[in-house]
Amino acid sequence: MSSEYTEKNLGISSSEISQLWITYIANSMSNCVLSYFLETAEDPEVSSVVKYALNLSGNYMSIIKDILSKDNFPVPEGFSEEDVNLKAKKLFSDVFMLRYMKYLTELGLINYGMSLTFCPRKDIRELFTYCIDTTSKLSNMLDDVELKKGVYVHYPHIPMPDKIEFVTKKSFLTGLLPEKRPLNSSEITNIFHDIKVVSLTRALTLGFNQVTKSEQVKNFLSKGLDLSTSHIEALSPLLSESDLPIPMTLEAEVLDSKEAPFSDKLIMFHIVSIMGYKTAIFGISMAVSMRSDIYATYAKIASDIGGYAKDGMDIMIKEGWLEKNPEAVDRKKLAKL
Repeated sequence: MSSEYTEKNLGISSSEISQLWITYIANSMSNCVLSYFLETAEDPEVSSVVKYALNLSGNYMSIIKDILSKDNFPVPEGFSEEDVNLKAKKLFSDVFMLRYMKYLTELGLINYGMSLTFCPRKDIRELFTYCIDTTSKLSNMLDDVELKKGVYVHYPHIPMPDKIEFVTKKSFLTGLLPEKRPLNSSEITNIFHDIKVVSLTRALTLGFNQVTKSEQVKNFLSKGLDLSTSHIEALSPLLSESDLPIPMTLEAEVLDSKEAPFSDKLIMFHIVSIMGYKTAIFGISMAVSMRSDIYATYAKIASDIGGYAKDGMDIMIKEGWLEKNPEAVDRKKLAKL
C-alpha cells in the first residue's frame, strides 16, 4: 500500500488531535500576550524579537486551522482580542519580556519535539518541524539580545575535572550530613534553571494579581505567590550550600500599573498551564538528582503544584473557562440510550 494512499485514508489520529489542539490554544494565548508586549515594549531590539515571535504564533495557528478545517474538525476557540486590552498601561519591563519569551521557546520546543514523534501524518510532521526550526531561531535571537544587553542569566561555573572518576561509595546518594557531597553538574543545571522558572512564574503571578479585579482569582494568585516563595526558599539553599550563586528574582521587572491587560480567563489558563509545565520539568529534575534530599525537595514541590493546579481547574470549570479537550466516545453512556 503506497504512503500516499495510506495518508489519504488515515484521517486524523487522537495523538494528532491532541497536539494540534494544545498547540493552537497555547499559541492563541501567546498571541494575546505578545500583542500586548508589542504595544508596550520600549527597546527597538526587544520590539523586533516580540514582532518575530508574534508572527510565528499567527503562522502556527493559521496552519493548524487549515489542517483541522480540511478534516472537518472544529477549530478550538482558544483566546482572542476579547482577552487582551492593548491600551492597558505597561505592566512588565522589557527585560521581563525577554525572559518570558525565552520561557515560551523552551516550552514550545518541548511540546513541538514531542508532537513531531507523536504524529505520523506528513503535513502535521511538516508543521511541527517548521515549529521547531523557527522556535529554535527565536531562542537564539533572545540569547543574542540578552547577551548584548548584559541581562543574560549565566549558569554557574564549576572547575574542569582533570580525570574521569567513578562512584565507589553508596554515600554518593545520601543527602544527610556529614556524608552529603557537593552538587554535580546535572543537579546544578536543573536546580538553577528551576529557580529561574519559579522566579518568572512568581513575577508573572505578581503582575496578574496586581491587575485582576476578581476576588476569587486574586485569592488564587495570592496562594500561588506564597507557593513560589516557598519553592524558591526550598531550592536556593541547595545551591548556596555548594557555594554557588542563586539567580536573581524578577519582581522588580513588574511595574506599578493597575490596568488589566488580560482577561481573568486568560490569566487563570496561563497560570494553570505553567503548573503543568513546572510539574514536567521538576519531574525531570527529580529523575536526574542523585542525592536523596534533592529528590525529597522536588517531591514536596510537585505535590504542592498538583494541589494548586487542581484549585485553578476548579475555578475555571466553575466560571465556564475550561475548553474541553476532545475525548473518546463514552460507550457506556451510548449503551444507556
